[in-house]
Amino acid sequence: MAEEGRLIYETLLPTLQRYKGKYVAIIVKTKQWFIGDTITEAVKAARSVCPDCFLYVAKIGAPGGAISVRQIRIDAEGNLRLMITLKGLCQSETYEAIIDTGFSGDVAIPEVVAVHLGLKKVGAGSAVVATNEVVPVMMYEVKVVIMDREYDATAIVISPMGEVLVGMDLLSYYEICFNPAEYKATIQRVKEGGEKISLIEELLSILERVK
Repeated sequence: MAEEGRLIYETLLPTLQRYKGKYVAIIVKTKQWFIGDTITEAVKAARSVCPDCFLYVAKIGAPGGAISVRQIRIDAEGNLRLMITLKGLCQSETYEAIIDTGFSGDVAIPEVVAVHLGLKKVGAGSAVVATNEVVPVMMYEVKVVIMDREYDATAIVISPMGEVLVGMDLLSYYEICFNPAEYKATIQRVKEGGEKISLIEELLSILERVK
């Protein structure tokens, strides 16, 4: 549906040019569109008409509109999983990371991943885990590639941990769209920086309702 949304956006573009620089949210099913000065305004307007519809969001006039749409897998436990690449001093590796809305950092990784990639240790600290315990952590420099964008990030190692987690410091620059009818989600980068927004919490609440 993301590709269908892009085609609708391109068809509407001549009409939308007078709103250049603003954001448009398109209800793919009905082709209705809504303008906002921010992404949040456009999305809220569209959702007031169809709360559960798949939306295509773009910045009008930006190259490609909504940039690099990618499918997100939803696993059997309801976790959102996103393919990311981690780059260290020795090598790089791609992982299907779990999107963790309770993690405010960049990425959390098992110690074996830090060793495998040859990450540079930059410090130590502590973190509050899901059980509300304060645990010691080690911190490493890492480059993280999400879709077509590379970020300088900090990875923390919490023992024991078997999964790679991606946190909100990185994902707050992305928009996630969920189609409850098909139980599918997509992610797209929609801005370069500035105001941070995230609809991931809302997405997960929808996932809970449709399980």
